Amino acid sequence: MPVFNRIFLFILLMGGYCALLGCRHVPFYRMTDKAVESLEYSRQGVCAYEHGDYDVAEKQFQAALERNESNLEVCRYYAETLWIKGKHQASIDFLMNAVQKKGTKENEILLKQSLGEKLLLCGSASGAYECAEKILELSPQNPDAWFLRAEALHKSGQFEEALLDYQKSLYYSPGDPKILQEIIVVQNRLKNYEGALAACQSMERNHSVNLSTGMLLAKAEAYQGINQWDEARETLLTAMRQEPDCPQIYRQIAELGLLTGNIQESLAASQRALELVPGDARSLAIQQRIQQIQMAGLSTTIQR
Repeated sequence: MPVFNRIFLFILLMGGYCALLGCRHVPFYRMTDKAVESLEYSRQGVCAYEHGDYDVAEKQFQAALERNESNLEVCRYYAETLWIKGKHQASIDFLMNAVQKKGTKENEILLKQSLGEKLLLCGSASGAYECAEKILELSPQNPDAWFLRAEALHKSGQFEEALLDYQKSLYYSPGDPKILQEIIVVQNRLKNYEGALAACQSMERNHSVNLSTGMLLAKAEAYQGINQWDEARETLLTAMRQEPDCPQIYRQIAELGLLTGNIQESLAASQRALELVPGDARSLAIQQRIQQIQMAGLSTTIQR
């Protein structure tokens, strides 16, 4: 072997040996030990989470994050655990901090999605909208982000803008029944009852599935909007057979009874709704209206 090659090989070997010795004295190895411990705690946390033992899960995720706070997947699990345990504000506060951290694109999106959904549930439509916007910057074709933005607009009463975003979400997730249901609902809000019914019929025809209770309620509302009372009632009865303990069904039957002059049907339905949800404001309002109608009728009879 030529002398130059031997010298080069010697330098290469010595450089590698020195680098190996040097690395043992930098914090990387200590961090690796912590990372291994963090992974073990997170594994135990996920196991407890999946078995519904959320107290144990919370402790294990805390231990994992103490050793590696940058693991976004553990951050998301920890926030979900807090939320399930009813610590809603703590969950949101934690997520607000966690979304500032860097990680894989997928984990960053999932974390922002989780925060947006929770903000929406807590009444912060603007916060949810902002989260959706940040996700769309990372993933413009993300159907969940378009849906989240649509939900935020819907909650804010911006129905036309919400409809456009729901349709965009449906474009990237064709046939998704969750999205179709919201499209039907927002069409009703816009008083485009024919459009709502067309969406229902398209769902039934193209996907060969039974409509969910939510879709049946929206379909009944659309029928009611174009004064097709019999079709509305039949749709609500179908929903009742499908989910007999849904209070919204009875509220809508009670309201339909008022519109069509079927006071007994309205009274029975509102009473059933109150059995399912004691003190329900809408049902109480319906009963108050029924009493006013009955008193008016009694007064007319007395005058005669």
